[in-house]
Amino acid sequence: ASVGRRLTKSISGGLACAAMIASFAVSALLVSQILGHEAAPLEFTLFEWMASGTLRVPFTLRLDHLSAVMILVITGIGSLIHIYSTGYMHE
Repeated sequence: ASVGRRLTKSISGGLACAAMIASFAVSALLVSQILGHEAAPLEFTLFEWMASGTLRVPFTLRLDHLSAVMILVITGIGSLIHIYSTGYMHE
């Protein structure tokens, strides 16, 4: 049997909510790094996605001001929805 079936609804709901809140916390931490006086966007090159001859296409994640707003909205509202639905669906 899977681990999820062995956990009670309270524990699995708490772990899921904690994961959502942790994602919001990481998002807020990253956004705090780009706020300020003309701060440059953050870039994380994870790996080289494609290479052909002299062409190199890296897989890079970029966090600028627009994407910062989006990750805060998505993770923040998503966390609130998850917390509400976990409480609502509780027996």
